[in-house]
Amino acid sequence: LKDSKLQIDRLMERNIIKSMNGMLGFAPTLETAYDRRGLPGIITKMPEASLKDNQEMKIPLLIGVTRSETANGINLNEITQFFKTGEEFLKAAAQTLTFEGILNAPQQIGGLFGLPTLNQYLKIPANLNPEKIFQKFVETTTDIFFNVPTVLTAELWGSISSTFFYQFDHDSDAPSSGKKVLKPLPIVSKGEMKANSGHGDELGFIFDIYDVFGNRIAETELKSNRDKQVRKNFIEMITQFAYLNSSQSELKLFGTTSLPSFRADASNFI
Repeated sequence: LKDSKLQIDRLMERNIIKSMNGMLGFAPTLETAYDRRGLPGIITKMPEASLKDNQEMKIPLLIGVTRSETANGINLNEITQFFKTGEEFLKAAAQTLTFEGILNAPQQIGGLFGLPTLNQYLKIPANLNPEKIFQKFVETTTDIFFNVPTVLTAELWGSISSTFFYQFDHDSDAPSSGKKVLKPLPIVSKGEMKANSGHGDELGFIFDIYDVFGNRIAETELKSNRDKQVRKNFIEMITQFAYLNSSQSELKLFGTTSLPSFRADASNFI
């Protein structure tokens, strides 16, 4: 019985991590190389390896994150039940940073965040109240599962074609769009504390939200002037990007602003 409980606990630990890094939702599945015995595979290499190999692919990219991607996918009780400490949970999350040939996580991640080491970045100060611990979990797991992969993707794609990076950090007056659109994915279904700019919350600023029967979900309607202005700006950015061609290296925004193609060392994003 003890062995069975140990196996279940280990499985739950892995599932908690997978629920936040997207692996319980849509994720790339590698197929074997084409051997002429059937249809060729679509994804036969790790995405970062494919990007390195396709240097002639001149397709502009618009990529972004929300400020608190994992906020609606973290349950403190669940974490304390299956991990000995909060730092053990964060270290398990950090082990997913395995970008072969791009990032040596234990040695270089500290440099990305301006910290000496990964372990120091993952450290949780003593005597934090539950709200502060929750914020630490959200900030760190958002960096690990979303910000780092997105920045690395933008930097690698930017060596091939124009790449534009955004962070959505608007605190909406309407309820979370991500929780409505992406339910029941774990990453939007566990949050215990009120959070803004969680995973998928920018969707409500692009689309009106309907249920599976085609009925408008009235509570997600953008009513405040500030929400409506954010929708206008966000859609304008997407529209301007849609008109880009591969030779353009700047994105014109809001009449007078120009956003240059992303470079990690310049931190040029909107």
